[in-house]
Amino acid sequence: MGILLALVLAFGGVVALGPVYIGLLQRLGFGKRIRVEGPAGHVSKAGTPTMGGMLLVVVVMFLAMAMRIEDVSTLTPMLTLVGVGILGAIDDYVNAQTGIGMRGRFKLVWQTVVALLAAWYIQRH
Repeated sequence: MGILLALVLAFGGVVALGPVYIGLLQRLGFGKRIRVEGPAGHVSKAGTPTMGGMLLVVVVMFLAMAMRIEDVSTLTPMLTLVGVGILGAIDDYVNAQTGIGMRGRFKLVWQTVVALLAAWYIQRH
């Protein structure tokens, strides 16, 4: 029952805070930049707010702390979410500043590192 409640609360939190968070991202200038040499259809995406995944990460972690979820089998996936979320935030930030995000291979390598660390931790505990 606790996981279902956390899921419903996380969904509700993201839906409720989403519009405010998107407005904040737009005011701070975290909009997608489109490369000139990219496909013409991507021009319409210019200015679309990025870093939206961080809202999900923050809401999930806040709920985990508020609900005092301390089980290793729950904390490990959440910390993995944080690791991958940080990687996504870095990618979005770099993209917002330069118009060119991280290369797919680079992100995949770091996602693999995060996953391997999580798997290693689960095996040891």
